[in-house]
Amino acid sequence: MRNGARVIEVPILFGERKHGESKLSLRDKIEFLVELIRLRYKRGSRQSS
Repeated sequence: MRNGARVIEVPILFGERKHGESKLSLRDKIEFLVELIRLRYKRGSRQSS
């Protein structure tokens, strides 16, 4: 490395999560669901052509 720098590994620590608790907001969940539905209908219309 330049100037005598060293590369080291730094671990990523994840906090404990209670069973069933989601980190996603309600808005994120709704956006995901809407996108899934949109993709399903887009795919379905393409197959029937």
